[in-house]
Amino acid sequence: MEGSTQEDIKIYPIFSHEKILSLVDSIDTISVRGTNYKKKAFVFTDTENNKWLWKKLSPKILLTEYIISILAQFLEIPIPQSILSKIGHSYGLLQFWIEGGEELQKSRNRIETKLKELIVFEAWIGALDRHGANYLITSDQIWAIDFEDSFSNKTMGSELFLYYPWLRETDFDSEVRKIQSEIDRKKLIFLKNKILKEFPLPMDSRAKIALMKFVDDIFTFLSKNSKDLSILVEEYVYYNSESNKIFDA
Repeated sequence: MEGSTQEDIKIYPIFSHEKILSLVDSIDTISVRGTNYKKKAFVFTDTENNKWLWKKLSPKILLTEYIISILAQFLEIPIPQSILSKIGHSYGLLQFWIEGGEELQKSRNRIETKLKELIVFEAWIGALDRHGANYLITSDQIWAIDFEDSFSNKTMGSELFLYYPWLRETDFDSEVRKIQSEIDRKKLIFLKNKILKEFPLPMDSRAKIALMKFVDDIFTFLSKNSKDLSILVEEYVYYNSESNKIFDA
């Protein structure tokens, strides 16, 4: 892919997405953080002039980010849509580009809508590495990105509590009840089966078994966390309240 031109790059959104997204030429190659191919990513535009970032990811990270995107869309959490896709023979993730988004610590805007829902969602999915660069601020919205470190039982920290200290004293009960009511066991099973059916990587029988176990483990984790969500959110808030006291001194 290094040195490719616009003419020889072809991108193919996979399965149902191709009906809703028609891409035109790539417009740029940019440097990105993380696990992407040689820290490079391609930016594409669609027929409505929206931009999409294409990143080559490992199967595990690809699936983790994709599952979280589906869950976020289902619950209307501000996380950019992700689409499974490929360039040539390389599979990757096509993510909606947040035009004009600034990292949390660099933005002068302070957007307070959807913050409570986002905190509860992050506690539910066991999201780690939630530093300021993983939140983008536009003029009217906060967006959360880069969820490759998720589905963890480790203690979590989020810089949202540093920039929005009122979250430490917030009641999250209604947001907890909303997620618990909207994601019941039947809906989780439906989403899991949809993902297993549509995940497109060509695999031998051993790889398919590993994939099914990985997805099953994730949804078992989510099901358990849904039942324990009130406790998880309390722990999430308490940890961030204690760890940020040093900044308040």
